[in-house]
Amino acid sequence: MDIQNKTVLITGGTSGVGKAIALGLAKLGANIVILSRSRERGQETLKEIAEATGNKQGEYLVADLSLQSSIREASEEFKRRFDRLHVLVNAGGAVYFDKQLTAEGIERTFALNDLGHFIQRVNPFSGLGATAQALFARVIFTYELARRLEGTGVKAFAFHPGLIKSNLTRNAPWYIRAYGKLSNRLAKEDCEIGVYLAAAKEVDNAKGVFFDDKRIMMDFPNLQNEETGRRLWSISVELSDGSKV
Repeated sequence: MDIQNKTVLITGGTSGVGKAIALGLAKLGANIVILSRSRERGQETLKEIAEATGNKQGEYLVADLSLQSSIREASEEFKRRFDRLHVLVNAGGAVYFDKQLTAEGIERTFALNDLGHFIQRVNPFSGLGATAQALFARVIFTYELARRLEGTGVKAFAFHPGLIKSNLTRNAPWYIRAYGKLSNRLAKEDCEIGVYLAAAKEVDNAKGVFFDDKRIMMDFPNLQNEETGRRLWSISVELSDGSKV
């Protein structure tokens, strides 16, 4: 796809993987729309992107990804403001190391990190375990979405970005925050694989769904199980109130 002047909506676009992809696609001329919980951080990030790339087409939406009601409001606002969505990048996420519920009664790590409700099995609660489960659910969901999109011309991909600078451990105990700071010193600031999957023409004919940061397609039979994918899809629809999807 020629990404120039295409509309790209990026969740989690104010830091980490999302911000790295936003910068990369802005350099290629995309119209970046950042979805952020903070209006100030959204504005600040767009200013940084414009200064770094010369691309001043960026806009932002405000939403709390852990709340279904907020997501729906942002979706309606997007439809009012934009004619089309060409690329959606789901990069939003966080780790909560104590068990918290959203105002809608869903465990916050799973609500925020994409559909992890289906495989929550940690007791007592583990923040890292919950996040790993939520991210596995995200990949399973992507495989199922890709199956449902076959023949439509729309592609769905999941990817491992490699070690990217982020503030993912901001809610962690001090010793994990310290490890996160050390990791950030070794981490890179760009996310080539995310930009590649969003913009490269050759992925139009890609047969795989999951890619590593070296553009190598990877297979995970356990995550590709069709029955598991269908069950996750059904439960996700139920949890998000399918009558409103």
